[in-house]
Order: sequence, then structure tokens, then C-alpha cells
Amino acid sequence: MTRERLKKYAEDYAKQAKRAEQKYNEHGNPRHFREKQHWGELAEAFALAADSTVAKRAVHIAAVIMQAADLCRYESFSECTRRRIDEKTCVDCIEEWLLEKAEWEENNL
Repeated sequence: MTRERLKKYAEDYAKQAKRAEQKYNEHGNPRHFREKQHWGELAEAFALAADSTVAKRAVHIAAVIMQAADLCRYESFSECTRRRIDEKTCVDCIEEWLLEKAEWEENNL
């Protein structure tokens, strides 16, 4: 999907969430509250997807490569504080660490 299409979906879902919120305020039906939450979550997800950048994709690729090479943000796996250590958890952890490191360097160097 193109970025413009993702943004359009996000706007449409945000409108649906607003309509459901208005219905909930008028009628008090819990179904409308659940619909509001559902449409709101979809709107946020599509907005996030539309805002993703090439840099974030590059960080993700770097994290996958680091995980495949058994590189970790810690000196040993025993230092890891994660409950479950699998491929996805490691990639997410490394990705988070790389983004934090880049943000720190941007602010402090």
C-alpha cells in the first residue's frame, strides 16, 4: 500500500471512531464504546504505518542481521532481562536499543 492510501485509511478509521463515540455519548450503548476503541486502534495502526520511514526500515534490517550473527546488546545472554529469548524478541530488543542509541547520540553529540 502507498503512504497516501494508508493515511486515507487512518483518516477514515478516525472518522468511524468519532462517529462511534458520538453514538456512545448519545445512547450509552457499550457496543458503541467497543466500536470506538476498535476504530481508534485501527486508525492509530494505519497512521503509524504511514509514518514509517526508510531509516526505521534500515534499523530493522540491521537488527535482523545482528540477531542472525548472534550479536546482542549485552555482553552475554545471561544478562538479558527478557523472559523469553527467541528470534523475534531479540530482533525487537536490538531494534529498540539501536533507536535509543541513535536518539541519545543525536541529543548528546
